[in-house]
Amino acid sequence: MPPEWIRDAARLYRLLKVTVIVGLLAWGAYTVLPLVYPFLIAFLLAYALNPLVTRLEKQAKLPRWLAVILAMTLLLTVILSVLGIVVSEIIGEIGTLANQIPRYIAVFRHRLTQLLTVDLTQTLYERFSRFYEALDPGSQARIQQHVQDVVERLADSGGKLAVGFLQTLQNLLLSLPNTATVMVIVLLATFFISKDFRRIRRTLVEWIPVPLHDSTRAVVADLRRALVGFVKAQLTPTSVTALLVLIGLLLLRVPYAVTLALLTGLVDLLPYLGTGAVFLPWIAYLLVTSQMPLALGLSALYVIILIVRQILEPKVLATNVGLDPLVTLIALFVGLKLWGFVGLIAGPAAVVVLQALKRAGVFRDLWAYITRV
Repeated sequence: MPPEWIRDAARLYRLLKVTVIVGLLAWGAYTVLPLVYPFLIAFLLAYALNPLVTRLEKQAKLPRWLAVILAMTLLLTVILSVLGIVVSEIIGEIGTLANQIPRYIAVFRHRLTQLLTVDLTQTLYERFSRFYEALDPGSQARIQQHVQDVVERLADSGGKLAVGFLQTLQNLLLSLPNTATVMVIVLLATFFISKDFRRIRRTLVEWIPVPLHDSTRAVVADLRRALVGFVKAQLTPTSVTALLVLIGLLLLRVPYAVTLALLTGLVDLLPYLGTGAVFLPWIAYLLVTSQMPLALGLSALYVIILIVRQILEPKVLATNVGLDPLVTLIALFVGLKLWGFVGLIAGPAAVVVLQALKRAGVFRDLWAYITRV
């Protein structure tokens, strides 16, 4: 048995070795990911298409390259058809909505100012504010002016924020043609990876040491389940919410229904926000501007969405791998700061990978390696 200080030195050496390797891997991912993400997307697409390609190859007796082309053509046809319809609808609606927002803000500001400063004997403000009644006319006039200034500043800020967001979204959609180069690279890489998928998989297996085959297979299987479960857990409730919003807005004959439904779906993906971030301010605006029928209709739609989600979410989360909302929020923020827009996907995906590694016992095995005698 070696002396204690030698064992401690060996543990420290193994700890430093693991730390350096993990640090290099993290640094490499941070540095290389912006350069290779098209090929990672291509690999994931090839992996997803592989069952269909294999079935076409075996059952239809097609060469693998032809089976890959047919599978990719089918996928592209579905995606481009849906995107073409949705994007064309959204671009038109966003342009119109962005032009209408200043008018909506002006109506809201005028109505809210009336409620707070005009004919105070008929407002809640005077009923519950005897102190105001005791003030001299000059002080009352100054208070009214301050209230009006605050309302105008809030309305202007909200209007600029909303218009800026919609214009940014519209510019993003209009800039989609500029991503053609990346899309072509992804498609070509998907074709070549899918065509040689078996050979690539064999090569990857050969790179892994034989003693690690079983644990690596377990990690990959758990990671696949975790990623698929994460996507289902995030997209299923959001898709149902967006569909309910679209149907409800169409029944209420609300303009810009498609854009508003998609916007609600995007907001619903963000932790702690949900549909209330869209519906509650909207309903408040309608109440202030005396549009009671539409306010009641949206309130009923919001309640229906809440009930459906309360019923649906436990079932979805029970069968899929979800993330804690706070953890998701942290992952979104860190991913956005590190990798920009791509980080909004990479951040939560990285957390899912870490959870899969933990469940597969990778961290336990590393700690056992570090602390072994």
